[in-house]
Amino acid sequence: MGGGGALRPDGPVVWLTLPDGQVVSAVVRARRREPGGWWYAVEVPLWARVELADGRVVAGVDPAVCWAPATACEPVEGEDYSAVPTERPRRGQR
Repeated sequence: MGGGGALRPDGPVVWLTLPDGQVVSAVVRARRREPGGWWYAVEVPLWARVELADGRVVAGVDPAVCWAPATACEPVEGEDYSAVPTERPRRGQR
């Protein structure tokens, strides 16, 4: 990847299909069971404009987190999702 080398994810990765059909890698931050199915909080690295103390502007990374339906998240072979924080339905929810 350009802009300083490859990013090293600090959590398990999935292939995330965006609403327009693009597929990108994303780090899974949490998962939640809602009525109707599972949702995943996923983090995608985006470009950021970073102004340094000396006034120079350089490219940086600004992670964006969003909730995506499980149907948009494809597991990556070899990743361990067992430590992902998981919220189950509260009593009365299904």
